[in-house]
Amino acid sequence: MNAACAHCAQPAARAVGADQPAFCCSGCETVWHALHAAGLGDYYRLRQDLPGPAEADADDGEPIDPRFLEAGPNGLRLTLAVDGIHCASCAWVIEEVLGREPAVRGARVALARERVSVDLRAGADPRDVARALRRV
Repeated sequence: MNAACAHCAQPAARAVGADQPAFCCSGCETVWHALHAAGLGDYYRLRQDLPGPAEADADDGEPIDPRFLEAGPNGLRLTLAVDGIHCASCAWVIEEVLGREPAVRGARVALARERVSVDLRAGADPRDVARALRRV
């Protein structure tokens, strides 16, 4: 019998030792480790209380394409693609991690469009947000 994925609770694709979490895919494994590394491991306990169903950090030196920036009501808004996002858990993690970045006033994921919109603080470098997103 396969174990359930420690992140999404789907059947795990591979057998692991009894003392290690099982994962259905490398994406779930990455998110699980990122949550724990960021001190957000309570997510798994908290999501049970909700109603309903369930590293690259290199700076390439390139500026953010101006087409991804727009004037928002309180400053600049950066919109970036988030390929492969497929569940509300992924969206929550991205919003939480980006929300902890000093350059960020707020972040909102559009799950169906696979995009994240980030409101930047005055004087923030959008590349800081892009680096944080790559880490997630």
